[in-house]
Amino acid sequence: MEINFSVDIRPMGKERPRMTRSGHAYTPQRTKDYENHIKKQFKKVFPDFKPIDSAVLVELNFCYIRSKSNKSQFHIIKPDIDNLIKAICDSLNGLAYVDDRLITGIIAHKEYSTVDCVHMKISKL
Repeated sequence: MEINFSVDIRPMGKERPRMTRSGHAYTPQRTKDYENHIKKQFKKVFPDFKPIDSAVLVELNFCYIRSKSNKSQFHIIKPDIDNLIKAICDSLNGLAYVDDRLITGIIAHKEYSTVDCVHMKISKL
């Protein structure tokens, strides 16, 4: 089984939790909104999907529009790729797979493209 899925959105890394003065941690609203957008798009494309309950491989391509002043071949600016991966894996937790502990491998790339988007491929192993 293999799921191919793309979302037209500028890729965003998962932000660090914030602390209140009373010591409670919370996820920043911008991160919540981004993860919820990914979830909504997944549910729209796969409305009756039953989450995979076995080992999975996740492949992610994070595509960014190159600014006119940027001549670099590679996307080596922020956000860090590990934070990009975390945001997507957390978004799909409970939707594409039962729990993210089932992810046994991740292949991820940041690249320049004509559009901002995230391409996802989830393969049942």
